[in-house]
Amino acid sequence: MTRKIIVPALLAITGLSLGSLGHAADSALRLPNHVQSTAISQAVKLGPVAAGDPLTLAVVLRLKDPLGLEQRVGRLSNPKDPAYGQYLTPATFADQFAPSVDDVAQVVHFLKDQGLDVQEVAANRLLLMVSAPASVIEKAFDLHLDRYQGATGSFMANDQAPLIPAVLSPLILTIQGLDDLHHRVSRSTLSSAPSAPGLGPKELASLHGLETLAIPSRQTLAFLEVAEVAIDDIDRYQSTFGLPKTLIESRRVGDLKASDAPQRLLASGDVELALGAAPGLGRILLYQSQNTDAGMLLGMNRAAAEGLAQVVVSPQGLPEKDLLNDCGGCSQVLEAESQILQEMAAQGQSFIAAAGHVGTGDPSQDSSSASVDDPAAQPYAMAVGGTQGRPSGLEVVLNDGHGLASGGGVSAFWPLPMNQQGVLTAISQRQRNVPDLALHADPEAGYAIVAQGAWKKVGGTGSAAILWGAMTARLNAEREAHQLPPLGFGNPTLWQLNQEKGPDAGFKDITHGGNGRYVAGLGYDNVSGWGAPQGDRLALALSGNTLALKPHQAGPKVIPTDRLTITATPSTTVVEQKVALSTIGGAGTGAVTYQVTQQTPNYKLSVLTPNLFNCVIRNKTNLVGRFSAGTCTVVATKAADGTYPEQPSDPIDITINKADQLKLVVATDPNPVPVGATTFLSAVGGSGIGTLKLKVVKRTGFALCQIFTGILWSYGGAGSCSVQAFKDGDNAYNPTTSKILVINTN
Repeated sequence: MTRKIIVPALLAITGLSLGSLGHAADSALRLPNHVQSTAISQAVKLGPVAAGDPLTLAVVLRLKDPLGLEQRVGRLSNPKDPAYGQYLTPATFADQFAPSVDDVAQVVHFLKDQGLDVQEVAANRLLLMVSAPASVIEKAFDLHLDRYQGATGSFMANDQAPLIPAVLSPLILTIQGLDDLHHRVSRSTLSSAPSAPGLGPKELASLHGLETLAIPSRQTLAFLEVAEVAIDDIDRYQSTFGLPKTLIESRRVGDLKASDAPQRLLASGDVELALGAAPGLGRILLYQSQNTDAGMLLGMNRAAAEGLAQVVVSPQGLPEKDLLNDCGGCSQVLEAESQILQEMAAQGQSFIAAAGHVGTGDPSQDSSSASVDDPAAQPYAMAVGGTQGRPSGLEVVLNDGHGLASGGGVSAFWPLPMNQQGVLTAISQRQRNVPDLALHADPEAGYAIVAQGAWKKVGGTGSAAILWGAMTARLNAEREAHQLPPLGFGNPTLWQLNQEKGPDAGFKDITHGGNGRYVAGLGYDNVSGWGAPQGDRLALALSGNTLALKPHQAGPKVIPTDRLTITATPSTTVVEQKVALSTIGGAGTGAVTYQVTQQTPNYKLSVLTPNLFNCVIRNKTNLVGRFSAGTCTVVATKAADGTYPEQPSDPIDITINKADQLKLVVATDPNPVPVGATTFLSAVGGSGIGTLKLKVVKRTGFALCQIFTGILWSYGGAGSCSVQAFKDGDNAYNPTTSKILVINTN
């Protein structure tokens, strides 16, 4: 039974005046990028949404200290950091990184004042679940809701971004639920050839090296699902294979729409596969929500806020490109998911997602073939691809040649995570590479499940993600036996392990096959990741390798007392201007290197579509902020030598502002200009891609002038017209204006 978490102090009426939260033009603004403009432009409007239709919204609030959280997660998940594995509790996370109780109370007060029902304030204070009839929502946020017919079906969407009080804009990241355009697709796939029996618990344990792993009796595994499950089918699966009974708990979040039969049987198959791979599992939690962007956020956030599951799996996904492009570059859903996943990482929860499928049989399906899946492409997710066996015994990338192949590629939004830096076999050295690993996912040689009372076979990267989730639960149990912390956000650990141990890391390298866009090869690749993990070998590598030990346990001869300090000159600059990096202190003869550990766009100065802010180190000692305004965080590291260990500096923040444009000058030929004649205007200077505008700003005497596309027409009498040029700002440059040019008319 789901718990309804209400924080009384937040729901109480505060002393905040309605005037400060009203919709007066000078105190309200619209949230940016909240209209599915591209999708609407390609659809046919059917008419308004019925006034009484009930809607559920997810109001997502911003983290209090996003940079501090990212740095904390970096330490907690780095096996070489002394803070490794010292995870936060949900309460500690809320105290340190969530908006304050007073800040949340302001948002609650505004929503209630607009007639909305605040059904739940999440325990982590990052999300409010709100409901109201469509007409109330339209009035509250000054917009209209209509239904449209698109290429893939009908959908609801808002015509304008929601209007909110300006005082709340620093608090509210996004309001989701005003449209229902996006639907996640299960990445589990049923076999079309039911003749041969599927793989049962013994076969899949043998295939993945699970026979000797510990029983995860103290582990809780959670799934994000958009459908109900069939308990009768799950019971039959457990009984047939003689598996111990595991508690399965449904935790509905918001409105769960009626799901069709394929969704229900795939959701049931997810549970059965997890039980087969991890017999004796302590508990399975099903966070079930409607299949929309709002539903995804509600389910994901509940899993993080409760913090009950050590492992959370998303077997569904949709192309990242669709989320970004349908509204002309919106990234709010991605950013909201990232906040939640960072909380999971800080709490030691592993988040695992299916890498998706590439439709190799239909090259016209661009959104699926050219885009990685969300949430698999999230930097704080473990993305799982698929493999298949060959009769020869060779394991290759999943690709049946008829439209089903393992997903993989490069995120269009997320920059390269620290754990992927320096891996030369990755396709991109700038953006997040997907997947991280891969597991057997061929549905024709798939895993046995019970679906609607009948035995079937299932595969796909959704099943591979479920398997890795079950394996992670068992690896956690194994680590617990060695007095090691849960794997948590395991990407840094597993990437370090593979880079440092190679074949001894516990992964089977997949070197053959591809998905039509990327091919497998030695080491990491963008279609099978680091390869297929073997449970027994990986458990040994994780529990017995030096990555799990604190650095001082293998300590060097002398610990330096001379602190390494990084300096940036200047520490505040503009786009494309170099910042000189230097250090003082440190000990020994090790070389100093600089690394960008965080790059945060400044959305108050620039609306990035897509996010193009980027910080790079040039010539080893210079930093350049590119494309837009933001903050670059840099750390210096002094390498170890025979006497002293490696020593990092504290991070330093470097502010990158927009640059001023070159001097803008407006000229004309001829001058003076006879009455009734025209003269050509031109402008030189300025910078960037901002729009150039010419305007008559003053006239004297009887002069009348008008500008048409760079031509000034004198249509009055004698006198003068004063013209000025304006060049708009863009993401890299501030706006600029020219001096006034006086044009005489006679």
